[in-house]
Amino acid sequence: MMATSNLDGDISVWNLEKNKIVINMKGAHDGSIGGINFINGQPLLISSGQDNRIVEWVFDNYSGGDYSWPRLLKHRSGHFSNPLKVRFYGNDGKKIISSARDQTLRLFSIIRDSQSVELSQRLGGKKSKRDTRLPNIIQFAADETKQKDWDNILTCHTGLAYAPTWSMANKAIGKHELVSSDFSIIKAVAISPCGNFGYIGTLSGNVEMFNLQSGLSRKIFKGHKNTITGIQTDDRNTFLFTCSLDKTIKIFKIKDCTIYKDIELPSIPSMIVFHRNSDLLAVVCDDLKIRVYDAESGNLVRQFVGHKNQITDLTFSPDGRWLISSSLDSTIRTWDLPTGYLIDIFKVNSVPISLDISPNFDFLVTCHADNVGLCLWTNKTLFEHVGISRVDESIATLVNVPASELGPESTAEFVDDINENTISTDGFENMNSENGVVIDGPYLLPYQITEKTLLTLSSESKSKWETLLHIDTIKKRNKPSVPAKAPESAPFFLPTAFGVEPKFETESDSNTDKKSDLVDENENSKLKFGFSNIETEIIKLLKSGSIKGDYSEFFKYMSNQSVSGIDFEIRSISSEESLLLFTKAILWQLKRKTNFDFAQAYLNVLLNIHGDIILESIRPSNDDYSMDIDDGEKNTNESIKDVLAEIKKINGTEWEKVDGLARYTMCLVDHFII
Repeated sequence: MMATSNLDGDISVWNLEKNKIVINMKGAHDGSIGGINFINGQPLLISSGQDNRIVEWVFDNYSGGDYSWPRLLKHRSGHFSNPLKVRFYGNDGKKIISSARDQTLRLFSIIRDSQSVELSQRLGGKKSKRDTRLPNIIQFAADETKQKDWDNILTCHTGLAYAPTWSMANKAIGKHELVSSDFSIIKAVAISPCGNFGYIGTLSGNVEMFNLQSGLSRKIFKGHKNTITGIQTDDRNTFLFTCSLDKTIKIFKIKDCTIYKDIELPSIPSMIVFHRNSDLLAVVCDDLKIRVYDAESGNLVRQFVGHKNQITDLTFSPDGRWLISSSLDSTIRTWDLPTGYLIDIFKVNSVPISLDISPNFDFLVTCHADNVGLCLWTNKTLFEHVGISRVDESIATLVNVPASELGPESTAEFVDDINENTISTDGFENMNSENGVVIDGPYLLPYQITEKTLLTLSSESKSKWETLLHIDTIKKRNKPSVPAKAPESAPFFLPTAFGVEPKFETESDSNTDKKSDLVDENENSKLKFGFSNIETEIIKLLKSGSIKGDYSEFFKYMSNQSVSGIDFEIRSISSEESLLLFTKAILWQLKRKTNFDFAQAYLNVLLNIHGDIILESIRPSNDDYSMDIDDGEKNTNESIKDVLAEIKKINGTEWEKVDGLARYTMCLVDHFII
């Protein structure tokens, strides 16, 4: 079989014996397919596409020479455009709901990725999935109290005059569409803590309450003169909190729909957040200020100033002590409500769009403008002691979020939706000036990364240094068991031996004479270790590197050699001075923490070939004790010993790091699997 794909997301499977298409999977991916591959020896096909989705198909039904339609075995997917809103779902803090510009609503599990899923919109037809989806979700509300009974999610879409309900139990859109009595566009939604009622705020300024079980309208709250921008309810279904573009916050009594409090604001509110345990109401205003009101009295209790650009999202900590905000100035700030101080601030290299903190107070989730993923941050105060004090915003540290590229369509949509004049570029300018990096040409890995703590392996294939380590075994295996023999032929003249009585010379006598000649020749021409004057190419490079203090040319020369060539070069080392230079070169490479795998392979081969000679040379002899110790010079034997001792120390240190990380990872895996 052969599989092909196209830019429309279709996959075609060909029968190469019959030269025809046997399976044509239309719409396998939403958009172009970037890669497709069969697994060797298995009936599995893996595909990945522009929709940020990787799918594993299985061909498990084969009969009569034809393949049946492949079955979806496994898949992993995420948003393929930047998220717009993100919230934790439930009280366990293990699930996250997010909406994005790809017109989808997704549930993510922070414990097991296989539980992450896109909520189905139950829409089909011949058109693309992207064309038949509902518009972008700008707001949503969810409550798990009545998850098993009826729909428990309410969404607000761009330009829609109704708010559809969703069922988390079915992982799909629900059966109700909440339409306001004046058929106005929906701008805000909320769900009561009991899970029985849903609230929608309209463009005309009305707020309407619906029964989520039946989808029928129950009450209408009137009083605002302009568009509703936020809706919140208390934990007893007593009061309803709303804010509007008419610069007011109104607190309604749910029982009789009357206005209990009316709070005038100095600026237009863009969103409202209510903390049910402390009865605190936080409002984000267009004057870049966060105002906190007491919901019972309506008095202003705190006001936080510091953001330099539009505030994108706001959330309370579960205990109501902290207030965390994000802004288009690329900062995420933490405010302490009892003291009114800014206690934490950090800058990210991508504009934060939305954030939320888990009910367990252990994680903070954020989504960013040019990132399709969700970023999860840990709360350090749960794991170690952190001093809480007032901080100056000038000390904001830059934190790089994991990069993920967006397609040109997504980037263009985001730029069109947000006015360029309102986006501050100070954060990006400061980032470039602080790092001193000019982005021009291909990105190169900075040397500082490898210089400090991380080990960098070589770019050579793994098989090369594995072959180098076992080259003797490979040669022995490839060696023929019986050497080829030339056919014996009788000589034309039979050799005779001189003597008193002439006799024929046998083969054994001839071999004996030849062996004796070879022994004499070898004894006369034997080069003892340490006295060879032959200077090979690597000896020249080692000496040059020793003088310069840089062995880069030596390792470049070695990396260009074949495995047999490397083995030959190491075997050609014939003096103690050359051994010392070679070990110093390996030590230099290990200290740089680059090409770590090949440096270890060279060291292994060197010790296997010349280990007995090195051991003999570093072993103290009687002559060593009779040497003059006042000459101030260190002999070569001691130098080799010192270099090997330092290499051993470096290897031990790096192994402890790797072993610690491996044990830590195994501990976490065992913990979460159990």
